[in-house]
Amino acid sequence: MCYRGADGRVRVGSDDGGLQVARGYADRYPDKVRVFTHAGGEHRGISETINAALEKAEGAYLCGLAPDDLLSPDKLERQVEFLERPPRVEWVYAQACCVHEENRLLPGRALFGGDVTKEFDPLESLIRTNLIPGMTVLCRRRFMSEVGPHERGLLYSDWEIWVRALGKSEAAFLPKVVARYRIHGRNASVGVEALTNMRRGLAVMRSLREKGEA
Repeated sequence: MCYRGADGRVRVGSDDGGLQVARGYADRYPDKVRVFTHAGGEHRGISETINAALEKAEGAYLCGLAPDDLLSPDKLERQVEFLERPPRVEWVYAQACCVHEENRLLPGRALFGGDVTKEFDPLESLIRTNLIPGMTVLCRRRFMSEVGPHERGLLYSDWEIWVRALGKSEAAFLPKVVARYRIHGRNASVGVEALTNMRRGLAVMRSLREKGEA
């Protein structure tokens, strides 16, 4: 989990007892839930944590979910059904509605997520702005293995990974709200100062350029 502390600094690692909750579910549903941590319970950042999860994954599909966001009950069912029918695509995403910390819809029913597939140059559009809510994505595990791991130490590594994925395969967009994106004072990418946000975006661009030149 990535959260903002009382001093405004971004920290990685849950401070809400989430690990104990997860282990409780694993004890109750050992055939469905598995819990992994870094060695010694060490906090290694978002990217390394995601990469560790990808290494442990065994199913045909991958879907990530931050601990403060919510998925619609039929999200996975609808997206698996979509990926299983032609034309075959490697990954699909949709929209998320923004909610308060108490799970109330924000005024105006603000939505996160846009259809890059309709752009003249989808890849260029995604490079300019991240329009893909990570929790709405469902992708084939084999495909993400080909895309490669998240970049270590890159706070906006999801943005970078979607650009790399789109460079390998077209994405499909479902004009449906399949998740709720919770807005609160501890978000890593909401309410960030413009200069800080720009620096993080530039870090994404540098990482992409280095990979393109390799």
